[in-house]
Amino acid sequence: MYYKPGQAVRVNKDITRVKEWQLVDAFPYPMNSPVYEEYAKEGDTGVILEVFRPQPTAAGKIKPLSAKVRINDQIKTFRLTSLDHVK
Repeated sequence: MYYKPGQAVRVNKDITRVKEWQLVDAFPYPMNSPVYEEYAKEGDTGVILEVFRPQPTAAGKIKPLSAKVRINDQIKTFRLTSLDHVK
């Protein structure tokens, strides 16, 4: 489907992101372990501010379209596959 600025959207799955990495004392040697935080909950609604394609990686692989969305007075970035239209 086509997405455009000003359109209302809903997050279609829970999204978590890595907040930080912490050192864990593990056998046989210490290692880094991710600490996750909730980024968005399924059902959160917002308004699209901008639709864009992220810069390609060094290998030249084209990344999927993304959108900047205002949710609860915060601007968050999502892949369009994580969003659904609000009817």
